[in-house]
Order: sequence, then structure tokens, then C-alpha cells
Amino acid sequence: MQANSERMQTLIEGETLIKAAEKAIKSLPADTKIKATDSKKLETAQDAYDKVKNSEDGLTIDPKLAEKFETSRTAYYAYQQQAEDFRSEYLDALPENTNAVTAEYETAIPAAQTAYKALSKNVQSFIEKAEVSHLKACEKTLKKNQSAAQKVEKQIENLDPDNVTTKTAKTVQKAWDAYWKLTDAQRTFVDSLLYEKLE
Repeated sequence: MQANSERMQTLIEGETLIKAAEKAIKSLPADTKIKATDSKKLETAQDAYDKVKNSEDGLTIDPKLAEKFETSRTAYYAYQQQAEDFRSEYLDALPENTNAVTAEYETAIPAAQTAYKALSKNVQSFIEKAEVSHLKACEKTLKKNQSAAQKVEKQIENLDPDNVTTKTAKTVQKAWDAYWKLTDAQRTFVDSLLYEKLE
């Protein structure tokens, strides 16, 4: 009688563990939909799944649910790794200070933006909002600095170094003043040959 009672208790406990695991796995998004925000759901499912798997009573859950758990978990960590790869390859190449965008970053910033857009929504979910904001700020500063430098370049292009007279001196001075009104970062975008011409 005692043995039967203990066996019954073990079965009830086992069934409880299985139900908890299956419920947690059912609430876990499929591999194509899982995102960074599902970390708690994955943690809960992992914990419940491990309790069933490590049970001494040889408990098992529905094979389809076990497969779903494995594929969702694998996908989650794969997306996380892709985000980390993107971070180290592109985001780490950006300037820390968004105001210090020099010509050195002229290809790195658009490359990072293109690469970010190419990521799936799942992978993008693992990129912090602050990181995305930083990338956008760098892109904005890049356009601003390029535009400012181009305006000065146009002024320099209109100059004729072989024909500087008292009449054209003002135009030269205006271009010179415009060049030095640029920030240090903006001046790096001015073509070196045009700067030589200005000098």
C-alpha cells in the first residue's frame, strides 16, 4: 500500500513536471519568430525542460514539443551570435563621439547602415536601441559634414590661382574664411588638392 502511494506520488510529480515543460515550450515563439525579448521565456522553458530531462524516472515530453524547443533555442543563440558578429565588424568601427565623424569613416558608416538593414528582424532585436541611435547619429553627422565641406569646395573650385587680383581677393578671402569656419572633422572632407589650390 505504501509503495503504491509513493509510486502514485511520483507519477503525479512527473506529470506536473511534464505539463510545466510543455506549457513553457508552447509559449516559446517558433525559431523564425524568436527575438531577444523572449530571453525570459527561453530561460523558463530551458529550466522546465531540464527538470524533465534530468528526472530519474525517465520522463519524456511530446517529441514535437521537444523538437520545437531545440530549434527555437538554437535559433535564439544563432541570432544572438549574428548580432554579436555585426557589432564587432561594423559598430565597433564607428567613432565613439558622433561629433568626431571625419573622412576616415566615410565608408564605415554607410557600410554599417547597409549591413544593419540587411539583418533579419530577429537579429536586429539583439542590437541595443542605444547602438542603433548611435549609428543613426553618426550617419546624420556624416551627411552634415560632407555637405559643409562640399559648399567650401565649390567656392574653391571657382577660384583661379593664376589670376588673383585686387578684384578677386575678396572671393579668395571668403573661401579662406569659409574653410576655417568648418570644424576640424568637416575640414577632413575637403579634397587635399582643392586645399592646396586655396593656399
